[in-house]
Parts: sequence; C-alpha cells; structure tokens
Amino acid sequence: MSIITYYSFIKRYSIFNSNRSVTRCNCVNANEEVTLNIIVGTRTRLNPPLPQEYWGNAVILKSIKVKAGELLENQLGFSALQINKVVVSQNYEEVIDSYKGWVEKPVMFSKKLLLMANKLSISSSPKFSVYSCDFGWGKPVGVRSGMANKGDGKVTLFPGVEEGSVDIEVCLLTSTLLAMENDEEFMEFVTV
Repeated sequence: MSIITYYSFIKRYSIFNSNRSVTRCNCVNANEEVTLNIIVGTRTRLNPPLPQEYWGNAVILKSIKVKAGELLENQLGFSALQINKVVVSQNYEEVIDSYKGWVEKPVMFSKKLLLMANKLSISSSPKFSVYSCDFGWGKPVGVRSGMANKGDGKVTLFPGVEEGSVDIEVCLLTSTLLAMENDEEFMEFVTV
C-alpha cells in the first residue's frame, strides 16, 4: 500500500465534492457508512471567549457520518447541510460537554483512529497567515504539513498565496488518486 501526497490548487472546488469523489473512486458500497472528520474551533464558542492572543489549541473533533449511497445520490447542498448542522450545533454547552467527556474518558488521537477506511479527516489553520511570514530569506512560496501528518484520507487546507485562495494537500492511496484522474466531476475543478 503506497500513499501519495497530492498538492493542487483547486478552483471553485470544495471538500464536499472531494468527499463524494473519494467515495465514488473507492467503490464504497451504497449501504456502508462514510465519515468526514472535521476540527471545530472553540475559541469564540467559550464563555467568555478565549482572547485573540491565546497561544494554544482550542478545538474539538466532530464526525459527520452518512451512507455512501446518500452522499453520492445527493448534490453538494446535502453534504454542506450535514457539515453545517454539526458546526452550528457546537454552542457553549456542546463544547463544554465535549471537553467534560474527554476529561472523564480521554482519547489520544492517532493516525489509526483518524485515518481508517471510508474516512476523510480535514484540518486547517485559516487564521494562520503563513504567507506574510519572512524570516530573512523571503516570503514562502508554499505551505505543507510535514511528513508526520500523512495517511490515507488526510486533507489539509491552507490559506493560499493569492487573496481568497486555498491550497489543498491531499493524502490518498495511489489507487484512489489514479481513479480520481478519471472522475469527471473531480477533474472539472482541478488545475495542476
């Protein structure tokens, strides 16, 4: 089993579309459950909110689960609505309950837990303005997550170098990526 990390600049594409494409290209049975793991920021969901200067992680992991058939039969709006429901529901009480649950039964997240069959795991640092950093040798030309953060189904989003753009780092099995090259819905949005 080999995993390829694919760097692309994708226009007008979304993680909702990629979840559909990966599910389709992996030939997942319509009755099997597919999962999208997302990280939800909790800084502004706490009361009082954490200050802007807070220098730590304040996140919770949430999973969106649907049957593969549902995902493939429905359009983009279906996936977006499922994710929106989970994100919007994360109010102060939900966040506190999540943290209390972790204190009572801690779970150390690992690649094995996050990157399993029929799962995509998405992470991002949208407020980290990496392209504005200059350590003396010029501004960055690209951002990557590093070797330790790789596994089948891992997707990382970074603010792009151009205003409003997004750089996407996708790690998938070679067989999935090769199948995606023939996926018309996916390739409609890709520029390499």
